Amino acid sequence: RPMFSEFGPIYDLAIIRDKQTGHHRGCAFLTYTTKAAADKALEALHNKYKLPNAQNPLQVRRRRRTSEGGEGITLRGQGADEL
Repeated sequence: RPMFSEFGPIYDLAIIRDKQTGHHRGCAFLTYTTKAAADKALEALHNKYKLPNAQNPLQVRRRRRTSEGGEGITLRGQGADEL
């Protein structure tokens, strides 16, 4: 989470986990409080940043605006426990 806060205030971070094992599934949803922060994160991270122990860089995509008004991005990649 600290690595993502450099782009702006974070509203929520949800790491998707397997219900039976509790292991991450390689996907997380990150919601910033502003569109500018989400845009900065997307630009800085998509296909450019690797999490520790990951073989490939993060894949970052924009999500729809949340009902609470935050701007979200979806993160996909190995090492989601490092978030």
